[in-house]
Amino acid sequence: MPLLAVVLAMAGCSGKQAPGYQGYAEGEFVHVASSVGGRLDRLLVTKGQRVPAGTPLFALESENEAAARRQARQQLSAAEAQLEDLRSGKRPQELDVIRAQLAQAVAEEKRSAADRDRDEALYKAEVIPRARLDETRARAVSDAARVRELRSQLDVASLSARGEQIKAQSANVAAARAALEQAEWKLHQKEVAAPSAALVFDVLYRLLRRRYPNVVYARNVTDVEDKIIKAARRNRCDLIVIASHGRRGISRLLLGSETSKVLAHSTIPVLVVR
Repeated sequence: MPLLAVVLAMAGCSGKQAPGYQGYAEGEFVHVASSVGGRLDRLLVTKGQRVPAGTPLFALESENEAAARRQARQQLSAAEAQLEDLRSGKRPQELDVIRAQLAQAVAEEKRSAADRDRDEALYKAEVIPRARLDETRARAVSDAARVRELRSQLDVASLSARGEQIKAQSANVAAARAALEQAEWKLHQKEVAAPSAALVFDVLYRLLRRRYPNVVYARNVTDVEDKIIKAARRNRCDLIVIASHGRRGISRLLLGSETSKVLAHSTIPVLVVR
């Protein structure tokens, strides 16, 4: 008996640590959704799946947002090109045209000046009349003025645009860049990833499908009367459930709303979810 007690005491004093800890761990449900509306395009997780932070969960249709981003990129490129054109002045080819015109005008000036000098000598010798001398002098003055004009054009063409024009176009570039950032943000909202490591408890999309198998889902709605209301009448629905972005007042009146159209035309009860 004493030997058994010693063995039990030694076992109780063993230095081995337990393989785990006892206690409670608190957790909370996080309902993950997109900040913008849209039709579900890809569902990338399943019930019971463990996901690390950053794992893609689902993606909504994004054709319109992708097109808006492409348009914003093109508008930014056009605005930047126009700003660069204002800063650089005329293109080299345009400057070459002005230089060629100037060279031709200089040649004309030299010829008219020579004609004037010759006619002045002939007039003094009483060979030509006064009218011819006046005509030659006028042509020489005109050709000299043309040379001065083209030289001024060349100087101006070599300069960049005025500061006010460059400043205004710089503002246009900034606005186009902001529009691109907004378009990229909206497109990014169409794909949702796990904010942290978690366990997928369930998927609401599949829950609705499983719990309400007789619900008619309307997608790609372009005509409210044909797509939603007629579908509800055809399937003898008792209730129409439709989402709303929550616009109020003037913005709803100006922008219009598919929800308000359904409310105005439907004879079936409508439940609006915001």
